[in-house]
Amino acid sequence: MGAAYCEEILLAKLSGESWGISEIEEKFSEIRSQCQYNSGHGGYTGTFAEKSFVHIHKETLVSVEAAQKKVEENDKWNDAEAYRLQDGRIYIGGWCSS
Repeated sequence: MGAAYCEEILLAKLSGESWGISEIEEKFSEIRSQCQYNSGHGGYTGTFAEKSFVHIHKETLVSVEAAQKKVEENDKWNDAEAYRLQDGRIYIGGWCSS
């Protein structure tokens, strides 16, 4: 059994406000639900359907590449991970069982 790397980037808010924790969790839930709809619920889809939770880090990173590097260090059994980026976007990524 393998793993596929998945990522989503939430755009910065137009109003200049930052994303709240509950908003990030809600967005991840929507992403996960869409993955389940598209790929099914049978497991090993290689999508965020395999992740139950998103761990939101307090650390703000400079770029998408910096976030990818941090998330890629984990294995497929960890939660999805979210990092705030300096430009206001949110990076969500993780290895997903396939």
